[in-house]
Amino acid sequence: MTYLQITALTASLGLLTVPAVAQTNESKPLTIEEAVAIALAAQPGTVAEAEPDEFQGRPVIDIEIVNDAGQEVEFRIDVATGDILNTWIDDDPTDDPASADGAEGFGALEIVAASPDFAMNGVTVTPDGRVFVSIPQWTETKSPSVAEVLSGGIIRPYPGNDWNEFDLSKPFDRFMNVNAVHSDGAGSLWVVDYAGPNFGPSIKGAQKLVQIDLASNQVARVYRFGDDILPEGARLNDVRVDAERGVAYVSEFGVGAIIIVDLETGDAFRALDQHHSTRAHPDVLTTFLGNPFRTDFLHVNDIELSPDGSTLYFQPTGGPIMWQIPTDKLTKPIENALLEPHVTVAGKSMTIGGMTRDDDGLLYLGSVQDNAVWTMDPDTGATTRIVQDDRLLWPDAMSVSSDGYLFIPAPQLRLLPKLNDGVDRTQGDFTLFRMRLPASD
Repeated sequence: MTYLQITALTASLGLLTVPAVAQTNESKPLTIEEAVAIALAAQPGTVAEAEPDEFQGRPVIDIEIVNDAGQEVEFRIDVATGDILNTWIDDDPTDDPASADGAEGFGALEIVAASPDFAMNGVTVTPDGRVFVSIPQWTETKSPSVAEVLSGGIIRPYPGNDWNEFDLSKPFDRFMNVNAVHSDGAGSLWVVDYAGPNFGPSIKGAQKLVQIDLASNQVARVYRFGDDILPEGARLNDVRVDAERGVAYVSEFGVGAIIIVDLETGDAFRALDQHHSTRAHPDVLTTFLGNPFRTDFLHVNDIELSPDGSTLYFQPTGGPIMWQIPTDKLTKPIENALLEPHVTVAGKSMTIGGMTRDDDGLLYLGSVQDNAVWTMDPDTGATTRIVQDDRLLWPDAMSVSSDGYLFIPAPQLRLLPKLNDGVDRTQGDFTLFRMRLPASD
């Protein structure tokens, strides 16, 4: 499938509505009529609602437009500038949007841990309730890279030895820039290190997948990869492990591929290498706190396995499609053309920081443009927003605990100094939240 075909598909799904930036007279606040005109220019349809509101301390106008497909496209427009700050799609216009206190049946956001220094971008919860976070080396403060969150929100380096001591002179046996942690439910914590501290290039030979035994709290094995698996520009991102089958699936977002690792032998191969499903769509434009940005350099990022391990879900950061493939098609190296018929659409998605699933297979997506978490039913593609809270600044790699909580890190990615010409635009502490999920039937 070519990019033209993908663009046609995403357009047919209503996925490539691009935020517009309008210029208005700065001395005259935007009227509701002017805001409606801006929204209709971006998305033709019927206006269902237009009302004043406030977002991030500034006046905005919220507008809801129902398009010809019956989707409700929602806009948040800055009164002072006419900029579209956020836009998102609601499949069912009869649904009321979620509030900061959670949708029906969901609990309010609770703070699990907070830090002024450590941008926790990923979390995983073991079956017995231990909570681990990944902390990339994104600021000048030396990060422990991996930590266990103890009672009272205490963040303790894990496993608590030289691995947590950031040292550029020893990149092969230290954590350099950890981007993900994952509990496999079978006694191991898996750590993805793409070894590119401070948003710099990856240190050659230092990217690795690290297995830590949770019983002994010791590194059990380090998986390293050659140039055939990590060519120039390749970067490891996230991991899911099928302990029963002895396989790890690692997203590689620098070039675009899924890396399949045999956990017994250590052998690995690239699947869907630079395939349209693992490459960022060039036409996606999104926003974060009113600032538009493109995701065309952020290739396959977010991955998840179905509860039985039979299906792998994945997408580039910007979506706009959540793809799926049966894992039995990924047991050996195979040409993209032969995999093509097995790569299908799970649902229309959005720009997300991370995702997870629950035991029933429902996917949870951390939506960047509206500071929210959505669910996706991969059987139907239906999406529902379950919480929107302006503290959820770049909701990243989440985790569902065995006692029914969704853990959500908010690392404020695009507010960091390295992405703002050295200016720190972060808002308070970096925070790990959780919210109670509805009880299963």
